[in-house]
Amino acid sequence: MNAKCQSILARYADTAPEAAIFSPRRTLRERAEMLAAQRKTKVQPSQVRRKEQASSPEELVNDTYSRYSYRNCIRRACKRADVDNWCPYQLRHSAATDVSDKLSLEDAKTLLGHTNIVTTKIYVHESIEKVKAVARRMEHADNLS
Repeated sequence: MNAKCQSILARYADTAPEAAIFSPRRTLRERAEMLAAQRKTKVQPSQVRRKEQASSPEELVNDTYSRYSYRNCIRRACKRADVDNWCPYQLRHSAATDVSDKLSLEDAKTLLGHTNIVTTKIYVHESIEKVKAVARRMEHADNLS
């Protein structure tokens, strides 16, 4: 991981090994703390009473993201960053392709936990390097004719 990734992930170093690193509950708590720190006016007594009476927003969210909430978080982040929409399953496809290129299709099948190689073939795509090599060979063949 590069230095930027390491600095981003450093705040999660205190996470217990069995706990989820990215947690909606933790995110909500951190956001509330950040907003409280940025507050420019003091909290009014009525606001304190309301907060004491209400259930905590943290109680309303799960400790872990579902695959749908995770995907939605990524979609919102892509929109905020003004980048093309990205899907978490693209990592699965990329990993399968990488393992298949470097090791074998059988190893990719094992990594993905598939029982049938046909399923793995859906995830494995031709790598850019293979496509470039084929294009170079075609160009070379055309120059010979």
